[in-house]
Amino acid sequence: MREIKLHSLENPTKVDLVKLIFHYRGTPFDDQTYPDKPASNMELPFLEMDARKLSKRTAIARYVCDRFEYSAIDPFEVYLVESVCDLKADLELLLEHFSKDQLTPQILAKLKMIENRLAQNKQGTEWFVGNCLTRADFEIFELLYNHFVSDLETLGQFPKLLGFFNRFIESSPTLDKYLKSLS
Repeated sequence: MREIKLHSLENPTKVDLVKLIFHYRGTPFDDQTYPDKPASNMELPFLEMDARKLSKRTAIARYVCDRFEYSAIDPFEVYLVESVCDLKADLELLLEHFSKDQLTPQILAKLKMIENRLAQNKQGTEWFVGNCLTRADFEIFELLYNHFVSDLETLGQFPKLLGFFNRFIESSPTLDKYLKSLS
């Protein structure tokens, strides 16, 4: 594989989706972070990989997941992955406006919807779609880590999501180092 270089804004306390995929897989990459948006017209994040420059966070994540075979192939499974990612985006919008102390019924209902989606695949004992990791799993782990890792009491109200969260960490021998680096 050719050299990989990810350019992104510095955020030392949050899991970054693309970094998460690389660290989960144990793929080395050059992590070029910027404390502020550069004065140039450079759009962040962008990824240099396979002799290409890729931009837009979700498109990069899709590309990397496809490249590393964390993708559904069946059209219905592709739909399921995208629908889980849409649920995550809906919840992210709600969370932008509230602190962790203000978990509204809407937020809890969205978490329940996500847990119910997980439960539709093998009673929620594995991954969101099919037998292997997909972008849906990375997206939901990112959400849970960034918003609920310091509030496991709330996450504990959703035992299948908590099980997924722990299973995700345990399934990668290289992920723990990245998670510990976040302050």
